Amino acid sequence: MKILFIDNFSFNFGIASISSVLKQSGHDVELLYYTFSKMKGIDIYRNPSKYYSFNKIADEIIGRKPDIIGFSVLSSNYMFYKNTAEAIRRRTDIPILTGGVFPTMSPDFFIENTCCDFVFRGEAEPVIVELIEKIALGKYYDVPNIVYREKGGTVVHNEMSSFVDDLDALPFYDKEVYPGVPFQLNMSTSRGCVNSCSYCSSGKYTRLTVRGGAGKVRKRSVDSIIKEIKQALRKWPYKEISFWDDFFITTPKWLSEFVEKYSKEINLPYNCIAFPAVINNEVASLLAGSGCNVVCMGFQTANEEYKKNVLRRRETKKQVAKAINHLEEHGVKYSLDHIFNLPGETKEHIEESLDFFINNKVKWVSIYFLNYYPDSDITKYSYDNGFIGSEQFSKIMKNELIGDQAFKGTIVDKKKSKEQVQYALLFRLINLLPAKWLKRMLKNDIQKRFPTNKYLYYSLSLLTLFKAQGFRRVLTFVNPYFKFRKNVCE
Repeated sequence: MKILFIDNFSFNFGIASISSVLKQSGHDVELLYYTFSKMKGIDIYRNPSKYYSFNKIADEIIGRKPDIIGFSVLSSNYMFYKNTAEAIRRRTDIPILTGGVFPTMSPDFFIENTCCDFVFRGEAEPVIVELIEKIALGKYYDVPNIVYREKGGTVVHNEMSSFVDDLDALPFYDKEVYPGVPFQLNMSTSRGCVNSCSYCSSGKYTRLTVRGGAGKVRKRSVDSIIKEIKQALRKWPYKEISFWDDFFITTPKWLSEFVEKYSKEINLPYNCIAFPAVINNEVASLLAGSGCNVVCMGFQTANEEYKKNVLRRRETKKQVAKAINHLEEHGVKYSLDHIFNLPGETKEHIEESLDFFINNKVKWVSIYFLNYYPDSDITKYSYDNGFIGSEQFSKIMKNELIGDQAFKGTIVDKKKSKEQVQYALLFRLINLLPAKWLKRMLKNDIQKRFPTNKYLYYSLSLLTLFKAQGFRRVLTFVNPYFKFRKNVCE
């Protein structure tokens, strides 16, 4: 059978992994990937028909003669998916299978509001071959994790029991299906998140999809990871590796084994994600010894009361400062995530964050702007506390106010949104201007004179990133904004 995946957003481990499983079973898998540039503006998320001809896309899809059409959907590419599915359905009755984070969290919304035939919730690898073969036969009723509508109109939710317990048992993800950054190999060493951050769906997704509802983090063996990297390097001369796990660092024992084998057998610079509380002197030493180039850490805001009560994050400023010191002592670069556009955050909170970055000589801050997602707890918090109105809440729940998390995020108040960008511009000057100037500028609201131009903001971001982490990190950063991809469809 031929399975055709459609996407227009960022690299998707789910599609790449399922592609390997299907190909291993003898099925034909293809991806139509449509270029995506954040420089096109917010309409790329809300009204993508301004940039895409969905009739032409549907014609191209049908021309590939697939047996099943598949999508993996996030809030950010929902409208692209919805328009594409509608254009397909106007022309053909080829089954449309939809999965990913958003459908997993809101399956009824997809069944009621889009042209999909099936929603798959959670992890599909154990049953995906069975599912597509049974769809072809019309006998899919007993496949776990699917949601579908019976002929009489009743929506059926099958039991969620498909779950990958042993990640080593999976084939390595398909490196050919997605275009990407030529010098960078994307890797995943684990699945799952134990946290419950209110602005993120990772922890909620894990508790929903993992057997028993536990917030379980499953880790691959070091030998499996090394084997996959070696296999990839035989096909392409990658220069660095990016590990995209929420929990790359789980235990010192796992990290020690990884460092020993990675240093001897791979020895390429790599980037990873870590929680500040797990970075101690031993961990920093191990990371440095294995060639870790950059550690990306969550921070979001310096005010601990707000962080604990609203964002539901647990690390303290003291823990973050210690993590920074340990990494710097061992020569490992790092970045701290910071979110603007948070509901109820005050100028005093922002000043506290600026002071923290200045006092700890933070060289690069990864700035994001809050998006209100239909399935995030901070959306309900903001509605309950009057930060978003009922009309706005209704649109958010239908995914109609999605924005760009790299610039402005969800706009519910245009004036406040402008102010948040101006604060972000001020933060971008941390490594370019003396600390006393920045503090004085914030105290006197000088940032309110800054133009909120997207091109200015991105240019300044690139300049500070180049100064902090070098040219290669700049190339990785700009990839989603421009068209540095190969083999794509216009």
